[in-house]
Amino acid sequence: MYRSNAIDRVLELTNGKGADKVISATPANATQAQALYMVKKGGLVVFFGGVPKGSKTELDTNLIHYNNIWIKGHFGASYDQSKRAFHLATSPNFPAEKFITHILPLDEINHGIELTKTGEAIKVVLHPWD
Repeated sequence: MYRSNAIDRVLELTNGKGADKVISATPANATQAQALYMVKKGGLVVFFGGVPKGSKTELDTNLIHYNNIWIKGHFGASYDQSKRAFHLATSPNFPAEKFITHILPLDEINHGIELTKTGEAIKVVLHPWD
């Protein structure tokens, strides 16, 4: 059985049952493989973070089969939504400046992240040359 501190912690928190849903949102093959050992029987694993192109994640298909684990891939937007957003954002009629609430030098990136997390900022532009 695959073991890690993260798996052990999830099992500890769930009294050995596993989580109802596990979302692997990192671009790492290992986290996708570990997710199968964190989810309960009949649970759902969602692969949200894409792994490096061309890499393969080794999955224990017996674990998936015998524990009735559901696996779903998810991406933030559909192709049509992404295409429409691109055309809108590159349109000369789109008022992008209305969405930029802060312009900061690159060395204030952590401050920019905090501004977006708290909802104070909508979009932060970072200038690497300032």
